[in-house]
Amino acid sequence: MIRTFLVFILILLGACSEAPSPSTPNAASGSERTPSADAGDHAHGDGDAPTMATATTTPMAGTALTTTTHTLRAHGDEKPARATDGASDNADRPRPDPSDHEHEHGGDSAADVGHEDHGDESDEHDDHGHGGGEISDRTTIDAATAKEAGVRTAVVGSGDIVTHLRLTGRVQLDPSASADVTARFPGAIRALHAKIGDRVRRGQALAQIDSNQSLSAYTVASPIDGTVIARPASVGGLAGEAPLYTIADLSALRVEVPLFGRDALAAAPGMPVRIERADGARLDAQIDSFAPAADGASRATLARIALVGQDDLWRPDMAVDALLQTGRRTVAVRAPLSAVQRSEGRSVVFVVDDDEYRSAPVDLGSDDGEFVEILNGLAAGTKIVVEQSFLIKADLEKSGAAHEH
Repeated sequence: MIRTFLVFILILLGACSEAPSPSTPNAASGSERTPSADAGDHAHGDGDAPTMATATTTPMAGTALTTTTHTLRAHGDEKPARATDGASDNADRPRPDPSDHEHEHGGDSAADVGHEDHGDESDEHDDHGHGGGEISDRTTIDAATAKEAGVRTAVVGSGDIVTHLRLTGRVQLDPSASADVTARFPGAIRALHAKIGDRVRRGQALAQIDSNQSLSAYTVASPIDGTVIARPASVGGLAGEAPLYTIADLSALRVEVPLFGRDALAAAPGMPVRIERADGARLDAQIDSFAPAADGASRATLARIALVGQDDLWRPDMAVDALLQTGRRTVAVRAPLSAVQRSEGRSVVFVVDDDEYRSAPVDLGSDDGEFVEILNGLAAGTKIVVEQSFLIKADLEKSGAAHEH
């Protein structure tokens, strides 16, 4: 009995000598964190998570620790738990090379190099495309396609640039080409045979009147060829001194332009004038005559300009622009205004060489509303696009966009 007691005491003393040093117990799980685990944390830095060694404080503590150690080692992917003598194991473990740590977290790593390469590629991509609005300098269009699109070309050379004084005028009837139609004798209006807008010929019957004097009907005819522009009379009314119709020859119109001050003094009969309508239609004419006196209210002198060869869209009382020619000079190279386009902030024309079209930046001088002087960028004798040039610009922009992508 005494021997058994002594053996028990010896076992307890052995267990106390092999037990781990005291550490702060974990209140939640009852596990203890060993100093070797703290050392392992320091050695591993931000790498592997620390390993916790779990031991039970039973009389058979040595056996329990051994069992726990073998249990953790049984898991292939898990690191063995640190026991109380884990400090010696940790001392034998090689410490990580700082250069390896720098290779992982700094320096010229492969990821960093790749990022820098990607940045270079991005810069190159930005330089290559997405400029926005850039146009290619040339394109090819076959002759059949260009003709179908209405593209017209011409060779540029020297010519005149005319300077103008732009004024506002009004279309008026020529008093010598209009007539009022009246009844010869007073009486009741039995019939009216024409309406406003009708074209009539000289001698054509326009009205029938019952004469108060003869008590018989008579016919009223047109005195001139022309168009009915007014019909104040009505059937059943009384014909008297008032006009039944007003007939005008609309092919004999004129423009009256008021001139003031020095402009009136500088103008003279025969001076060239270009008349422009709101829809862009133009007529080249000249000053025929002037009113004999200035207008009492406005103090303007009226210049009269005959419209010859106009269409039916020139009408009385229509407002028009009158460009009085004030000068003319000859330039070495001129081009139609329709040939010039704006591209990337510059004026350009499109030079034609067989089926190839290329843009040519030019410097412009003065223009006269039809032609513009070319100061630089284009030589006389060069063939350029003079109509539908905007189609060539659009095709070049499309080619440039395709190249960018």
